[in-house]
Amino acid sequence: ALSGGHHRSDGWRTDPSSIDTVGDDQRQSDGALRADLGDFKDHEIQLRSSYTRRDRLGVDIDSGGAVLDRQNRSDILQSSLALEGRRPTWSWRLGLGHAYWKDQYAVDQRGDVALDVYEVAKDHLGRVGLQFDTQLPQQLLSVGSEVQLESLQTPRLGEDSPFRTRGAVWVQDEWRPEVGAELQILPGIRLDYDSLFGLAFTPRVAMAVEPSDTLRLRASYGLGYRAPSFRELYLSFDNLSVGYVVRGNEQLQPERAFSFNADASWAPHRVVELHARVYDVQLRDLITTDLVSGGGGETQRFGYVNVGTAATRGLGAGTELRPIDRIRINLDYELLDARDLSNDRFLPGRARHSGQAAFSLRVGQEPWATDLSTRAAIFGPRIFGDPESEMGETTAPTFVSWDLQVRQSLGVGRGGGDRERPADGLELFMGIENLLGAGDAATNPMPPRTYFLGIGGRLGPRPFAHRPSSGSNPLTQHPSGLGDGAVPAL
Repeated sequence: ALSGGHHRSDGWRTDPSSIDTVGDDQRQSDGALRADLGDFKDHEIQLRSSYTRRDRLGVDIDSGGAVLDRQNRSDILQSSLALEGRRPTWSWRLGLGHAYWKDQYAVDQRGDVALDVYEVAKDHLGRVGLQFDTQLPQQLLSVGSEVQLESLQTPRLGEDSPFRTRGAVWVQDEWRPEVGAELQILPGIRLDYDSLFGLAFTPRVAMAVEPSDTLRLRASYGLGYRAPSFRELYLSFDNLSVGYVVRGNEQLQPERAFSFNADASWAPHRVVELHARVYDVQLRDLITTDLVSGGGGETQRFGYVNVGTAATRGLGAGTELRPIDRIRINLDYELLDARDLSNDRFLPGRARHSGQAAFSLRVGQEPWATDLSTRAAIFGPRIFGDPESEMGETTAPTFVSWDLQVRQSLGVGRGGGDRERPADGLELFMGIENLLGAGDAATNPMPPRTYFLGIGGRLGPRPFAHRPSSGSNPLTQHPSGLGDGAVPAL
């Protein structure tokens, strides 16, 4: 299967009379190839390859009045090979992959060369993973391992070229005891190694039970771990036109967490489903972004920082309504208590209250179906900075993001699609993003109200999607986002 596309959106300004941009002009071209070479005596070979070129162009004015044309180009090439073998009671999967990322950053000062900049950063990531699954009575035992090698070259580090080796091994047992209710228990352990940060041990246990066809309960408890990425450690991003820069931090330490998650869903009737969730995550050395210098008319410098100890606790509830097959309504609310325990203050950039509502309607049948959808999300006030610091504390106000979209099938292809599996063929789509024009340059740099129009197509028996690599940890399949050694961004 082949896929490809081109996307473009213009830059934007808060002051139409000014030449500097707040939002960048963005252009992206991508292509992908997927080949499933079929079964060969209980074996399967899968090939994946994709290429993306992304350009961001903007105009900045520095504190001295110099006009700077800025361009950032990223080229990303990814390739992978997967081999699978299956037997009646066991199976294995071997995955090989390589990712190459090249980032070019250029600044051209108008009428002078004093502030000209050209930097090239290159990142190589190689991966090999192997997993075995064995079917036992009432159990599925999974054992896996993964090794990653990564190198980074960037002039911001001089002649130093960081190199890291990461590895992991894990074991998981999926146990389905024979009891009255449908019960599944998944204990597992994982050991991670990072040449920059050493070893990390993360056990976890999860349980799911379905007392009836309409009720499902799930819960999990475990340790989480995430080492800083090269981007968080070393790389930088400048946007002088709106007065802020983001800098990497070589002193970052890995995040660690103790997390509890539980959720329930109940469908008392075919037209309604109710769901609720609760979580409590105790974090150490949480990696987050915060204002570290500037403000008061000066360039704001944001950086990646560790929060010594933190806790994110919350609960949420929502519903999905399907009054008829062609209409869906989703409502959701989240209450969050995200606190920096070391300094007894709310974590920066988190909203205590948030909610969203979505509505979708299908008119007609494939291959001439029309889908209309709208989604609105509201986020409460968010705090940045430290009230005891020289810069003080800044509060970002409540904002609402509202999007509208219409998709029209053009009658080309075999039809037979639905919302989850689009029909083959062509479709026209159009819509409005950020209908209410929410956002501001300092604390919420969202693009302004944006109108878009496009045409897309797909050919193949299923949507183009990559399967999880063999190196992926089976302990990651929980909706909280905690897994693969990662601390969730709750």
